[in-house]
Amino acid sequence: MADKQHQPKDPKLPIKMVSSSAASTSSNLGVALAISIASLIVVAVLMRSASLQMWSDHTGGWRDAEFDAAASRFQTHVMLAHVEWIRQSQPADVVLEVRGDTYTIVPMGKNGWPVGENGETTGNELCRSVWELLAEPGDMRKDLRTEWAVEGNRGFCKFYYDNILRFRYQPSNGQIYHEPKPA
Repeated sequence: MADKQHQPKDPKLPIKMVSSSAASTSSNLGVALAISIASLIVVAVLMRSASLQMWSDHTGGWRDAEFDAAASRFQTHVMLAHVEWIRQSQPADVVLEVRGDTYTIVPMGKNGWPVGENGETTGNELCRSVWELLAEPGDMRKDLRTEWAVEGNRGFCKFYYDNILRFRYQPSNGQIYHEPKPA
């Protein structure tokens, strides 16, 4: 009796079979949708992670490059100030063109090297002042720490960036000692 219920009443009519492809198509759509959603979630997590690293205050990257550029300006301006001091017959101050039509007055020590804004030749105020005059640091002042140190008969400024000693400046002779970059 069960077999008779599935038999068509008219033997001439074709039997319509439900194909497995229709069922598998809806199953494939579900799998594709799940894969797409999972992929979007993975991409979103990776983008969030990358953006946090790019914009975080604690990352190297652009902040290190910005510091390196300021340190390079500092070194260049120290040398330019000394050359101007020699060229102008050893004045107390030299005027440096620091950017296009922008000039800064740089106080010079007796040996012809930049000193503090108020003529300081020793101390942390000298270090901070010389850095701000010559490096044009912008917002990096928040990350930079200066320290005056004396070793033997030499006094020099230590410049720490992100709490790592990056270079030293000796105002008595203009020497700049670069420390190895942190790994």
